Amino acid sequence: MGSPDLNGQATHDFIVVGSGAGGGPLAANLTEAGFSVLLLEAGDEHICPYYQVPIMQARASEDADMRWDFFVWHYADRDKRERDPKYVEKEDGILYPRGATLGGSTAISAMITLYPSNSDWEYLASLTGDDDWSPDAMRRRFERLESWRGPDPDPAHPTRPGDGSHHGYNGWLPISRANPKIASREPWFLEIINAIDAESRATYHTPEDVVLPNDPNDSRFVENRGEGMILVPVAVGDGNRHGSRERILAAQRKRPDKLEIRPPLAGVRSALRGRSRCRRGLPLRRTPLHGRPECSRRTWPWLSPEGLCSARGDPRRRGIQHASDSDAVGHRPSGRA
Repeated sequence: MGSPDLNGQATHDFIVVGSGAGGGPLAANLTEAGFSVLLLEAGDEHICPYYQVPIMQARASEDADMRWDFFVWHYADRDKRERDPKYVEKEDGILYPRGATLGGSTAISAMITLYPSNSDWEYLASLTGDDDWSPDAMRRRFERLESWRGPDPDPAHPTRPGDGSHHGYNGWLPISRANPKIASREPWFLEIINAIDAESRATYHTPEDVVLPNDPNDSRFVENRGEGMILVPVAVGDGNRHGSRERILAAQRKRPDKLEIRPPLAGVRSALRGRSRCRRGLPLRRTPLHGRPECSRRTWPWLSPEGLCSARGDPRRRGIQHASDSDAVGHRPSGRA
């Protein structure tokens, strides 16, 4: 592994395509495990305030240099998809922008980080016949990646490592919530919060001794299929956005000799149109790629809406060879995927 090929070029142990929610952590984990990794990312490392400042996430998603504009089908039936108010006739689909920068769509998302329902994991475990997808197994993984920053719903009884909340505290992804105390700065906002609190208690019969808002990522709330007022958890630490980019760069700082980041093709950035005020931090390199054939990984779970959410996603139409077919891809386009 890592030995020169016949042409004297260094061969990477792994080539990972895409630096988003799938590829970024994968590349970082492999790097920290001691493998040499080539990470291919079509976008630049856009460094700008509206990447870092959470409240400016909408501006990040609208930057033409930070996104790819996909148009997908929610329904294979033409009549159904054309009735969707978001349907764009010229593009024959619905706009589905994805991130085109280091960190993929975690760089333009709203940073919302909600733990799924346990029934989702139970379904996947049943579908695959693999208990590695079970709620218990997936919760352990969540604890491993999370760095819970709070604030907790009840300051008098904060969550702690090892308690029933099953929060993680030492992971690479900071997760926090808005601090309710901030509402006291604006009386009108405090009135809104109090009104939501009262409505939630009345609707869901929440006892007065239960402190609201709920923490939707608390394992007990998830297991009980809790309902009611919440403050949405977001991937924010120290006031800044966090995602795949930060995970990648942290791994590269630890092992700069093991992780290389490059664009995949010289001409791929020509697809990124528009003008950006971001500073580009990654140099464009046009050199051959060499890796062990069995170790290349394509990890674009969110960059490929045509494959995941559209009947147009058959790779054979693009001349791409694939190892196997999956009935789950493209057949549930109107679901939560």
